[in-house]
Amino acid sequence: MFLFLFSFSFSPFLHISLYHVHLFCLKIFSFSACLPSTLSTFLTFYQPLFRLGVSCDSCERDNFRGRRYKCLVCFDFDLCSRCYESKFHTEFHRADHPMQCILTRYDYGRQENHDSVIIMFKAYACPLCEENGFTESMLQEHITSHHGEHHAAVLCPVCAATPNAELNRTIEDLATHLTEDHLR
Repeated sequence: MFLFLFSFSFSPFLHISLYHVHLFCLKIFSFSACLPSTLSTFLTFYQPLFRLGVSCDSCERDNFRGRRYKCLVCFDFDLCSRCYESKFHTEFHRADHPMQCILTRYDYGRQENHDSVIIMFKAYACPLCEENGFTESMLQEHITSHHGEHHAAVLCPVCAATPNAELNRTIEDLATHLTEDHLR
């Protein structure tokens, strides 16, 4: 699923940025048509500029900017991008644990270029292996085909990346959870 975020101007003095009014639209030539279903998809991944109430479990930075990596195995374990890239691990959190990258509004692009279109692709990580880059439906298919009846308590990457969701809710049957809670 590709989503387009853009801004346009009717004159040099009047600049309209759909980003600032939190609308997601699809750009078709010079015509813009808002897609209602896309708005809710956008709001799912639209995170604040800072990680309010979240601290990195390695360097202990609070309310950090940039990407956040949430462990899908450990309960309530988050890393900033610097600590994630350094492969931080503890006695309980191993460096090979699957991590869900959660983007802030800052990561989506803060520059306002009137001629640019920013393309964003939402990708989820499999909490049962180290593969990532899945859409919701691809993740469900992957879990069903590659992990079959594997029922381990893991965090749902879709829930982890969704504002106002139970971020640390463990799921025993992820394939069923994805089908019933995210793909309907």
